[in-house]
Amino acid sequence: MFAVKSQGAVEVIVPNVPLKGDYVEELRETVQHCLADGLPMLVINLHDVALLDSDGLESLLDVRDVVQKRGGTVRLASLTPLAQDILRVTGVARHFEIFPDEKAAVRSFVQ
Repeated sequence: MFAVKSQGAVEVIVPNVPLKGDYVEELRETVQHCLADGLPMLVINLHDVALLDSDGLESLLDVRDVVQKRGGTVRLASLTPLAQDILRVTGVARHFEIFPDEKAAVRSFVQ
């Protein structure tokens, strides 16, 4: 449910399920797996995420905190219009760099 692919030194997580309570633990485990080596550079591609609930929003903030404590960065990419609205209205968007697509988010790490 959470595909992971490497784009050079950047790990890209691609959930294909709603980010809600049922899947929060799986997201955390996936992120922990991505933190195994080096400075974490992580992109979460939300293209296929139809819904984020309060648990999902909290898990994104938790992921950001864990990665930042390791000296890394989390970026979000390819948000659906609904996800954009949810992140904006809740104020969660201000905690992330958000990119229109995965390619731009990955490329931002090398600029």
